Amino acid sequence: MSEIPFKENDESGTDYWSAIEHGSFSDLSAIEDGVDTSLLEKIGERAAINAINENRALQLPITYEKDGWVVREYADGHIEKIEQIITADISSGFKKGAVLHVKFH
Repeated sequence: MSEIPFKENDESGTDYWSAIEHGSFSDLSAIEDGVDTSLLEKIGERAAINAINENRALQLPITYEKDGWVVREYADGHIEKIEQIITADISSGFKKGAVLHVKFH
């Protein structure tokens, strides 16, 4: 299997990581509470790509969503459907700190 390449440059062609001033944030809480989530999205994207590449290198399965199913892709390439994703209308009125109760079938 081939590795998923990580692009250091965003769509605008600039180096995203060097554009961030070193030491400009004392922690991530200022970013988490802000409106601009692009830094967190980039961090998450990079972490996901690293985890996928690591699992592939170790011949471990990768679990992800595909066509409305949670699937597990094994090192030999076969894909196993684990669970169908059932979506329902969810209220967007959630507030930070709200406790959610999830019921599995």
